[in-house]
Amino acid sequence: MGPGGNFLSEESTAQGVRGGEWCVSQLVVHDTFEGWVAAERPRLLEEACQKVEQILATQQPLPLPRRSSANLTASRSVLEESLERCRGRDRVRR
Repeated sequence: MGPGGNFLSEESTAQGVRGGEWCVSQLVVHDTFEGWVAAERPRLLEEACQKVEQILATQQPLPLPRRSSANLTASRSVLEESLERCRGRDRVRR
């Protein structure tokens, strides 16, 4: 694709879409500016924090070897600390 080109006209794009390689984020409003305003202007950070809270509240972990379980427990602690920082930033902005 050269200057002024369009990736939508490329065969590789069509193949990727047909092959399931197309991913549309579930975060943010995929709409016009007016649609975003009508949705009360959600911020990406707020939506991401809500998604993390939902995942942490509803996860059903699979049984793992003890070593893996310890690593995941440490990772969860890091995620929870990050979520707390996220919440703190949101309080400051309001």
